[in-house]
Amino acid sequence: MKNMWKVTVTNPLGQEVYDLILEEKDGLIEGIIQEPRGMISLSGKIINDSIVLSGDTEFPMKTSVELIINSNNLNISNFEGLVSVGPYVKMSLSGARS
Repeated sequence: MKNMWKVTVTNPLGQEVYDLILEEKDGLIEGIIQEPRGMISLSGKIINDSIVLSGDTEFPMKTSVELIINSNNLNISNFEGLVSVGPYVKMSLSGARS
């Protein structure tokens, strides 16, 4: 079953909203972030009390992306977390089931 949320990322220029789609398969979590410039494929797993996902992007430059969602399952309506873009940029994120 696919789980979908609207995710708001707070960055230095304000807030941006993306679609996040995740699915659990055999203990792993896979999904995508859909945003105006394209799509980022994600994969990860539950570690302690967090869902930890990572992927790579080409925009605005080639770099890695990591999401940490403060939950230990996908059966949630809302969540808070953190997104890291490359080694230096960290931004807060929140999600609401769509």
